[in-house]
Amino acid sequence: MDESALVVASLIRHQKHIEANIGDLIAELSHRAHIHDQSKLSASELPGFVEIHCIAREHPLGAPEYEAAMRTSTCIKEHFSKNSHHPEHHESVGSMGWLDIIEMVFDWKAASDTYGLQSLREGINYQYERHQFTDAQWWLIEQIVDWISPETL
Repeated sequence: MDESALVVASLIRHQKHIEANIGDLIAELSHRAHIHDQSKLSASELPGFVEIHCIAREHPLGAPEYEAAMRTSTCIKEHFSKNSHHPEHHESVGSMGWLDIIEMVFDWKAASDTYGLQSLREGINYQYERHQFTDAQWWLIEQIVDWISPETL
């Protein structure tokens, strides 16, 4: 086999490795999308989320009424303990992995789209102050926000 054929074969193998690795990432993200927040439908969480849902439709993220509901609801602590895309799931926000951060930002976007009281970008500073993300995490969050909500900050 001549040198150019070896190079072509190597390049094809390289491309197939990339394709397989990105395929694994797609599969993981697809799995996360499928199981996202399924615990909210459990008997122990659903009643609390019915209440929180009503409050979130009337009061924007960070409003005193919203914050009070989040503090007093019995289902929130359980929900956070079962779902790693919430910063509260972790002992420290700095230990959140990048896949959790991606899912978290998509969760914020879905909440802003669902409740319609505040855009993702309108709530982003609140999230920063609330969770105190590391600089590296915040960089990733900003990249994801720019990708899913490209309007200017």
